Amino acid sequence: MSNLNDLCLDLAWSHWTGLGVRGVFAPPPDATDLEALILFTTTLGHIDPRLHDEALDWCAKFARETVAISRLRRLLTRLPSEQQEAFGEFAGALHQHVDLKWPAARPPVHRYRLSGKSRLPTPLVRPSLLQLRARRLFGTSARVEIMMHFVLSPEGTLASASELAALGYAKQNISVILDDFVDAATLERVQSGNQHQYRLLRHGTWRELLEPLPTSWPPWHLRLPILAGLRSTLERVEKKADIVKDIEVAKELQRHLPAFRMMGFADGRVPTKGHASRGIVEWADEALIRVR
Repeated sequence: MSNLNDLCLDLAWSHWTGLGVRGVFAPPPDATDLEALILFTTTLGHIDPRLHDEALDWCAKFARETVAISRLRRLLTRLPSEQQEAFGEFAGALHQHVDLKWPAARPPVHRYRLSGKSRLPTPLVRPSLLQLRARRLFGTSARVEIMMHFVLSPEGTLASASELAALGYAKQNISVILDDFVDAATLERVQSGNQHQYRLLRHGTWRELLEPLPTSWPPWHLRLPILAGLRSTLERVEKKADIVKDIEVAKELQRHLPAFRMMGFADGRVPTKGHASRGIVEWADEALIRVR
């Protein structure tokens, strides 16, 4: 169990350090997803209180100008109750210092002190800070997530409003923005069966505008909830018999099969049968953390 704890903590610390939290980890080579990172980090507070407190410090200083609250709210609704409760406690602690109108805030059991150590690494030239840099250009809205999706995908990639809604916004809002981009000659609309798909025009020009680009933009909004749920499951069944561990791990992974399919996983790549818990930490590291 400690191995998965360590993997999750290392991942979170790397991204927070890249954002300007005081830490010893190197910034990640891939793009940070701020809302997904916040939601993930709140599930780790009980195993690393310092990570919780430093993330709290950063959010108190910089979240007002950087966090997309509507996206945070929508991603939160997709999480199981225990992850929502962990976020509520974090939001409540944050509200002791600044009112950000974050959802689901719950009064914390004690008052948290801020370290004051966080520094936003401006100018935002680190590749991992693409999301923040794009939000400085285009605002904190779904337009940024859509544009990053196309810019960091191979040239000519097609995507529909339904597929893009997985980024954390309502399909109806996504559809309106896609039509705006078509009107602005930024996207091309392509008829595909009974639905519309879209692709980016002048792909290279947009990439140059947003440079420096990260090595990749993993779908952290899909991966991190899986890691959080798997970590919680292993924690809960740590002292159970192996057969119980196998059953509970398989059930947890089955719950995320739609997300795995969105990421291009064939069902056979997800260990939902047999000895599901054997080697699961190594599998999670390879499939969800290291693979870009």
